[in-house]
Parts: sequence; C-alpha cells; structure tokens
Amino acid sequence: MPRPSSIVTDAELSVLEYLWEHGSSVIREIASGLYAENTPAYHATVNSLLDQLEKKKFVKRDRGGFAHRFTATIERGDLVKSQLQEIADSHFDGAIAPMLLSLVEKIKLGRRDRETIRKIIDKIQ
Repeated sequence: MPRPSSIVTDAELSVLEYLWEHGSSVIREIASGLYAENTPAYHATVNSLLDQLEKKKFVKRDRGGFAHRFTATIERGDLVKSQLQEIADSHFDGAIAPMLLSLVEKIKLGRRDRETIRKIIDKIQ
C-alpha cells in the first residue's frame, strides 16, 4: 500500500497553521478562525480538510468529548522537511543537491541570502 503523500494543499496548510498557532481546537473554532464565521459550508470544508490531514497523519482527533478536538501531530519544520524530501524523491531520484541547485538557479538571491547559505554550508562542514 503506498504511503500517503506528505504534500499538503494551501487549504490544508491553513488548517495546520491555525492548529500550530492556537493548539488543540474543535472544527467550529477553526472555521471561525479561518473564515471569520462558522457557517455550515465552512464547517463542512474544515471537516473535510481535517479528514484529509488525519489520513496523512498530520493531525489527530480526540473523540472524547461531544465536539471532536484536533491537534497537529507534525511540527512546521518537520512538514517542510517531509515535503522537500518528497519533491526530491519524485523529481530528483531522492537527491537533495540537484533540487537545491535547481531552486537556486531559478531565483535571484540577495546578498543576505547568499551569506546565510554560506554560513549554513560552513556549519555542515
């Protein structure tokens, strides 16, 4: 059985960001926080997004109370690492260096970014 993708959609990411910022929450709180109100449509949308995130094992559901509470099970940095590795696996045969080189070649790095990258590389060595 293939493992679920670690790539999250923008909508799923907004739910995770809410949970990272506010901690364990119920659907009503998340919908109100993301959409400024909790209509049936927003509630259904958030519920669907949470179902998807639960399948990906990025949130856990506590069924202990009347309203289920959701908690993020992955930290932001771990999600970024996981998504970058999945991109490397699918597009660069798992190699990180070609992926990073491709990224650096496509964007214009400022002096500060170049210095930061050099410092990171120096720390690794």
